[in-house]
Amino acid sequence: MDMVQLCMGYLPQLNEKVDKEELILTLKAVTDGKIYAEVERARITLALAMMREAEGKVGEASEILQECAVETFGSMEKKEKTELLLEQVRPSTELLSSHLGTGYRSFPPHFPPLATPLLFRFD
Repeated sequence: MDMVQLCMGYLPQLNEKVDKEELILTLKAVTDGKIYAEVERARITLALAMMREAEGKVGEASEILQECAVETFGSMEKKEKTELLLEQVRPSTELLSSHLGTGYRSFPPHFPPLATPLLFRFD
């Protein structure tokens, strides 16, 4: 697990997209099925999904995020778990809204859209 965390520290330093993606995919393969590395795997999965979304592949990003069962992670802090759960939902709602068309995205001023930030209380 220490090696995975060490390698994750290199991700922000990598400038080449290909190198970063290769490291992320390798780390995903290494952490697959390892319950003691579930938090690291969730972070790696989120990074990969963000890369796909930046490429305009929202559907693929949504599928990648759905692989993670974050709600079952006991070792993850509540705040991070909630943020990851919201990230799992966000690409799906964006994909759905793009299929519905622009008419469904304009809400009256007194009715906030679903995409408005949600407030949570953390203990």
